[in-house]
Amino acid sequence: MTLIRGTIGKLDNLLKYAAHVSNQQVKDRDPKRRRIDLEKGIELVFPIELIGIGKLPSDQHRSLLQLLIEHQSHAIKLDWDYVDMSESVFVRMTATSPDNLILWENECVVMQQDMNACYNKIQDERQLFAAVALAAKSKLLFVNDIKLFDNSGLCTTISITIDSKSKSNVLVKSICDFMQKEQEESESSQDSSLEAFFDTLRPPVSDYYLDNYTSEQVVSHLAPFQTQNVQWMLKREGHCADTLGNVCPLSTLYEQPPLLHKYINGSLVNQVTGEEVNDAKRIKALQMQSYRGGVLADEMGLGKTVW
Repeated sequence: MTLIRGTIGKLDNLLKYAAHVSNQQVKDRDPKRRRIDLEKGIELVFPIELIGIGKLPSDQHRSLLQLLIEHQSHAIKLDWDYVDMSESVFVRMTATSPDNLILWENECVVMQQDMNACYNKIQDERQLFAAVALAAKSKLLFVNDIKLFDNSGLCTTISITIDSKSKSNVLVKSICDFMQKEQEESESSQDSSLEAFFDTLRPPVSDYYLDNYTSEQVVSHLAPFQTQNVQWMLKREGHCADTLGNVCPLSTLYEQPPLLHKYINGSLVNQVTGEEVNDAKRIKALQMQSYRGGVLADEMGLGKTVW
């Protein structure tokens, strides 16, 4: 994944959006929605700077991130602007809610000579952002998924797919070459020691303490990661806790395709057998079978016994 900085979140709109989505269940994804047949995929990470977030109490900050991540809607839409101003190019990416609230945006100006160079070789993230914006505006690339996550602050991952008809396009090739080079450089710089290998198996640890996933009936004081374990276990059973600690259904869990399946041209296809599934009830049954339950596999000594 490639990092692109400069995204500014609209704090007031994000607060409104978080309050809105926390009070309603997100509708299931339309199984007939058109999906692009992937030839190649790109994942871009955009850290979102929330100007003014420091004025909020820390618990309200945590609650905002938690609500946005838990109840994030696949209805968030990305719009791309690409404006040629003769000597320079203005590009912008805007994320909007279903109610047309601007949630975050990223914009920059690239000199025309630097933009022209993108067709041969992309040099940095600004050129990459401009190239992606132009390709998306020209329908060479398609946003396939948008996910919010917490990495010491709000971030979004945008999964972009390339239409098989566009893979020979010069600009698309340049984008893919840049991404491939970054991946190779990242892999070559990785520590090959045994300790580094085990470090890669450990997920990143967040110090966010989820008050609404605790209970007065539990005598032990839970560590932050233990409250996150409770959140994960509830989510695996299709539920979450609201801001008051009440357990409620979480419909977004079943928006993903069932295991070993993917959507192709509007039909759910088993990637092993090739069987197509179009019956809504059967799709729902496969989703529930795939995403219910799980294994809490923390290392020894990390407090699993409390459960």
